[in-house]
Amino acid sequence: MSKAKRSGVPALSAARRRFLSQLLRSGLSLAAANALGEIAFAGEKGVKSVPGAYDYIIVGAGSAGCVLADRLSAAGFSILVIEAGTGDIQQPKIADALQWAQNLGTDTDWQIPMTPQRELNDRSLVLSAGRAVGGSGSTNGMGWTLPDVRDLAILARLLGPRWSIENMYAAMRLAERFVTGNSAGRSLDGKMTVGRYSPANPLSAAVIQAASEVSMPFVDLNTRRRLDGIGFADMNVEPDGRRSGPAQTYFADAITRSNLDLITDTAVTKLLIHGHVCVGVECVVNGSIERFYASRDVVLSAGALGSPKILMLSGVGPARDLRRLGIEVVHHLPAVGSNFQDHILIPVSYHGGPAYVDREDVGQIGAIGWVSPDDSRLPPDLMIVAFLRPFPPGIVPGERGFTLMTGNAKPRSRGRIVLQSRDPRVPVLADPAYVSDSRDMESMLRNLELSLAVGAASSLRPFVDRPVFNADELQSRQARLRFIRENAQTRFHPMSSCSAGTDPAHSVVNSALKVWGIRNLRVVDGSVLPEVPGGGPQLMIIGVAELAAQIMLRGH
Repeated sequence: MSKAKRSGVPALSAARRRFLSQLLRSGLSLAAANALGEIAFAGEKGVKSVPGAYDYIIVGAGSAGCVLADRLSAAGFSILVIEAGTGDIQQPKIADALQWAQNLGTDTDWQIPMTPQRELNDRSLVLSAGRAVGGSGSTNGMGWTLPDVRDLAILARLLGPRWSIENMYAAMRLAERFVTGNSAGRSLDGKMTVGRYSPANPLSAAVIQAASEVSMPFVDLNTRRRLDGIGFADMNVEPDGRRSGPAQTYFADAITRSNLDLITDTAVTKLLIHGHVCVGVECVVNGSIERFYASRDVVLSAGALGSPKILMLSGVGPARDLRRLGIEVVHHLPAVGSNFQDHILIPVSYHGGPAYVDREDVGQIGAIGWVSPDDSRLPPDLMIVAFLRPFPPGIVPGERGFTLMTGNAKPRSRGRIVLQSRDPRVPVLADPAYVSDSRDMESMLRNLELSLAVGAASSLRPFVDRPVFNADELQSRQARLRFIRENAQTRFHPMSSCSAGTDPAHSVVNSALKVWGIRNLRVVDGSVLPEVPGGGPQLMIIGVAELAAQIMLRGH
């Protein structure tokens, strides 16, 4: 009998595992599978635990967790994956790429509250994060961006040779299966389907031409190592419009194996730490407290919001903050929850003109562009995304319009994740401290001016009836500052709250992603990246998880 079966988690037959994998790949859910084949583990009674029952426990089935589950189970290790969100990923708003924005503010969104942002008129925004198998990879906009080489150079410089530029590029190529257009420089046999569908909408080419009028050159995105310029967007979407996320690819392969178990709708309340060794986790299953044990590692892949929360609830974090909440300090690690970063954006929206066509294209992201600072050695700090529909939804009557989203690609501001209570049911507070560094506000001004210039270019005039905003009121610096403070939003890219580094005084994990001072405990997700990358983070997070799996399989 395998270790996985001895744990007391119900085992799956080979036939049911194949069936579940097919459901996941087609966008169907664990809940649907349960109705047909009794697959929803969290609904079972009598779940028990056995010390050392699993080799690895992975907390969180987001992008990183799905990668780890696949790679480690393929190597023969027994794995338990615990996901706090739903397994119901057959919902159209998850499976259908065109409906992704309908996840915002719903049951598939954690809706983490932010502290009032002083530089944004004390507005209290809400940070969305995917509440489902696949994490935000099941709810995001599916933009597919290879990171700029200068971002990877920063990671290599901070973490050493195992995180080299070449290693990261090789790891990210394992994820891509490019299926449309010119394949030069693309990976054709990776896990996730990636396509370039944006040229089908003439608005995409018009935005690129408009950007060229303000000196942004055209580039073939994801075929080169520098992001400077603008090009047609790629998306991780199947040609028939289905999301090709981590749940539908990596995890669909993992769940076919008898050495992997999954529990959904289950929150980990704390880590089991004995003498500075992590031996397992405590969680609530069907209203009962249960414990599960790992003989090798517990891996936190709960994201930039969940991973620091679990560490702090377990007594690992800033000692003064933990004592204030009545939490026993197991290990003082001051950087837990600090260095928190998020991309910020300004939506600049337009009512559609006579050339605008409301198309049901597979992809809604038409073009993406970046501009580097004067020092070309640094990654791009300006970013513009052409969203082929109005965003946020409802801003334009009848949805006949589009939005140019722009914002800081490399924010300098740093915030923190705040644990509000020792009660694990209470959500954390996210404080990204948007534009608290004055240099970020100057960058936001440049971003807004770039977006306004592109929107006013002659190439876009046939597609524009009028802007949603009053252009005449944005002529002065003060007016543009006011517009930013009133309209800036999160881009839903929370990261860096458990940063990797070489000094435990200023980082949470080392270069092997092991938590300082606690054995058999790692963090593998976007929280370990010391800096938010200039492009979308999805592919970089997957690359981190691929490299982490390689490190773990080598026994490091």
